[in-house]
Amino acid sequence: MKRIAIVAAAVLALILFAAGFYLWPALKFVHYMSVQMKFGQKYMDSLTEGDFRTWTARTRELLSSYDPKAETVGTYGLGGKAIPADLEKLKILRIDVYDSNTVCYVWLGGMDHTELEVQRMDDRVFTFTAHYNDQSNRVLWPKK
Repeated sequence: MKRIAIVAAAVLALILFAAGFYLWPALKFVHYMSVQMKFGQKYMDSLTEGDFRTWTARTRELLSSYDPKAETVGTYGLGGKAIPADLEKLKILRIDVYDSNTVCYVWLGGMDHTELEVQRMDDRVFTFTAHYNDQSNRVLWPKK
């Protein structure tokens, strides 16, 4: 009976070790996604009026170079154009210039999305929408 218990414990330990070995990369990836989302959410919630002017200028510059016929249609990061160093420091992984009026600064994309969407309504007015995840977003600017 004692030997059966020892063998059963050893088999169980081996199974748990093997499962952990295979699950560890998945757990690390899920943790990384969570960290990226929280960082982006915290940053977007901390934006001030002065920050919106900086983001507006950056967005105007990106929109001015938008070329719908380009091979990587307005994508920066993940195989597209290089992300500026100051945005890399903010942990932004990708910048998508969707059209001549919309830019998304992406902290997390794929299964879930955390991004700052900046949309030009006219030449003077830009709206900033924080997409915290696929179910939650909030207009940050203009304040209502």
